[in-house]
Amino acid sequence: MLNSCVYNLNNIDFKYLNENDFFIDTNVLFWYHYAFAKYNYNNIKIAEYQKKYPEFIEQFIEKNKNLFTSSINLSELFYRIEMTEYKLYKKNNNNPSLKLKDYRNIEVERNKLKKTLNAIYKEIKNLYTIKDINFTNNNLLEYINEMSTHKCDVYDHAILSFIKSKKLLNVISDDSDFTSISGINVYTLNNKAIKNNNS
Repeated sequence: MLNSCVYNLNNIDFKYLNENDFFIDTNVLFWYHYAFAKYNYNNIKIAEYQKKYPEFIEQFIEKNKNLFTSSINLSELFYRIEMTEYKLYKKNNNNPSLKLKDYRNIEVERNKLKKTLNAIYKEIKNLYTIKDINFTNNNLLEYINEMSTHKCDVYDHAILSFIKSKKLLNVISDDSDFTSISGINVYTLNNKAIKNNNS
């Protein structure tokens, strides 16, 4: 299995970073743009190192790097935000048995979520180029046929196949599975991904 090139963000010296185009994965978008990102959708606090990703995104913006993401990433982001809001609502209202569909029928919460997603979408659209990825039957077949060569889920595989086709080869992500895809450069703080690449 051919792996990607993995770079520890802690070791990046922006004075010598010649690459200009960077693709931002869903987990990094979540931590940078969402106010309650200190929790994931299961209300488990994120690791301390993961809180550092927003600092690096700020540096990439300050250095005028070109940032990209995709329609699939935003779909994942919106779902993750909704699930976080849903879990927090159940916790804050002592209602652990509330079903997701019933939560979606609460008008006040629905309007709040709409406002949150709209604000985040506008912010992302202002900072990134959003690439449209058309998920087709071919993506499913490619995923199945190439399963022995990677460890990604079907959506990540579609995203990485797309960005490789567009020569957007520099990816900022905390997902260690990304390192199983050859031909890309993964910039990360994930120790598992970094250690596996150096082993």
